[in-house]
Amino acid sequence: MPTPELRVLEARFMATRQARDAITGDVLASYARVHDQVLNAQAALYQAYAQHLQHTRQLNEVRA
Repeated sequence: MPTPELRVLEARFMATRQARDAITGDVLASYARVHDQVLNAQAALYQAYAQHLQHTRQLNEVRA
């Protein structure tokens, strides 16, 4: 049978673990949002570059 002191320590440990898990979850969710934004920005850059290359090729064909 756990002593009252041990119960208090277990309760504190569980509360600390829950707080840590909540913070970790928030951090991971924030990271996921930022990572999605980075991927979206990267996709937009690739699309803009592809359009630039297509336009450049068309200009080169007109000049040739």
